[in-house]
Amino acid sequence: WKHVTTGPIMNQKIRQLISGVFVFAAIGFGLCFVAVWAPRNSQAAQVPACPDVSKGETAEDCPWADVARSLVEVADAGGHLGQRLDELLPTFMEQIKSASSQPEFKAAWGQSINFDEGVKATVVDPRILDVLIERFGVQKRNNLYMHAGTEHVFGYLFSNLKTPYGYKRARWVKDEIEKGFALPKGTLAPLPSDGNFFSNITFLASKIAFRNEPKSLTEISKGQSVAEALKIFDFKRLQITRLQETIRMANPKRTVVIRTDFVPFFTAPMDSAANAQLLIYSILDSQNKGPQLISAFPVAAGFVTGATKPETLGFNQPIITRYNAFVAGITGTSFQGSREVHYETIIGDESETSTLKAALRNTPSKRAK
Repeated sequence: WKHVTTGPIMNQKIRQLISGVFVFAAIGFGLCFVAVWAPRNSQAAQVPACPDVSKGETAEDCPWADVARSLVEVADAGGHLGQRLDELLPTFMEQIKSASSQPEFKAAWGQSINFDEGVKATVVDPRILDVLIERFGVQKRNNLYMHAGTEHVFGYLFSNLKTPYGYKRARWVKDEIEKGFALPKGTLAPLPSDGNFFSNITFLASKIAFRNEPKSLTEISKGQSVAEALKIFDFKRLQITRLQETIRMANPKRTVVIRTDFVPFFTAPMDSAANAQLLIYSILDSQNKGPQLISAFPVAAGFVTGATKPETLGFNQPIITRYNAFVAGITGTSFQGSREVHYETIIGDESETSTLKAALRNTPSKRAK
C-alpha cells in the first residue's frame, strides 16, 4: 500500500530531476561553445588566461603578453586599438597621458628601430606603437624608425618577440634593477609604487648617462612625477664603466659618440650568469643639441667583459650602432673609429675619470670595408 501510494510521486520527482540535469547540461554546453568560439577581437571580449607556458611566459609577463595578442586580433579585425587599451589597461594608459606632459623627459630620448637585429624580426606590432605614439604625443613613426623612449619603455611591454635573452619587457616587469640598486619594489615597474613609469626610467638613466653634460642634467631636473626614492638616490655610490665609441666624419664635419655605460649592482648575484649590471646606451651627435638615450636594460658580468675586451679597443676599430638604435647616416653602416673604456665615479653633478685605456684622436673615421 505504501509503495503504491508513493510510487507515482517518486517517479514524477525522478523525471523532474532528470529533466533539470539535461537543462543544466545544455546550458553548460552552450556556455562552453560560446567561450571557445566567441571572437576575441570583439571590443567586449575578455583577455584569456596568462601566462602561456608554451611560449615560455611566466606570471611576470602578464597581463602584457596576452593584452598584446588581443590587440593584434582587434587590429586584424579593424577594431579600435585605443579603446581596447583603455578597457584593458586604464591605469597604465593614464600613466602615458600623465607622462605626455613632461617635455624634458621626452626630449631626453633619441630614435630607435622597431626591428631586432639579432632575431631579424619586428619587435612590436607597429599598430600598437601608433596608438602609444599618439597618446604620448611624440613624432609619428617613420616606417621602422620612431621615438626610442616610446618604444623601449612603453612599447617593449607589448613585445611578444622571444629573443635569446628572453622577452624585452623583462627589464621592467622583473625587479632585478630595483633589487640591484636597493630601490623600493615597484619603483621602475609599469605601474610604479611612486612617481610615473616613464619619468622614473628616464630620470634614472639620464642621471647616469648625462653625468658629464650639466645642461642636460638641468633639463632633466625640471621634470616632475619622479619617485622620491630616485630623487634621494646616492648616485655617488655608482662605479661606472663607460665604453665610448667615436666616429669622426670630415665631409660634412660631424662627430658621433656612442656611449655604453655599465653600472654594477650594489650587491652582486650569487649566480655568475645572472644579470649583475645596468646597461645604459646613449648617443652624442654633433648634429643634435645634446646627448640622447636609446635603451637601458640589465646584463650579466660576462656580457660586460665581452663588450670591453682589450683587443677591441684602440683606433681604427669597426663601429656600428647597437640595441636597436637609429642614427641617421650611421646606422646600417660600419665605420672605423676609436673605442675606449673609462672607469668613472660620479662626483657631484659630474664624473671623475680614474682610468682611461685609450685617448681620442682628432682624425676622421672611415667606413669599414
